[in-house]
Amino acid sequence: MKGFGFHDLRRTNATDLVLQRVDRKTAQVRLGHSDPRLTLAVYAQAVSEADREAAERLGRALLRGCD
Repeated sequence: MKGFGFHDLRRTNATDLVLQRVDRKTAQVRLGHSDPRLTLAVYAQAVSEADREAAERLGRALLRGCD
């Protein structure tokens, strides 16, 4: 694919692993990093869907206490 490089594939893979809720250690090993923090800091892009779901979960948790 023109304009799509190797690191674009790695970034896409890391982002998808985050979306699929694969644990950090597994993602680290799959991507060959020495530290899982590197995996998240460099390759896992901010994903609006995951962010939205996190906000919804927090909202539900907070609302449970208001019943």
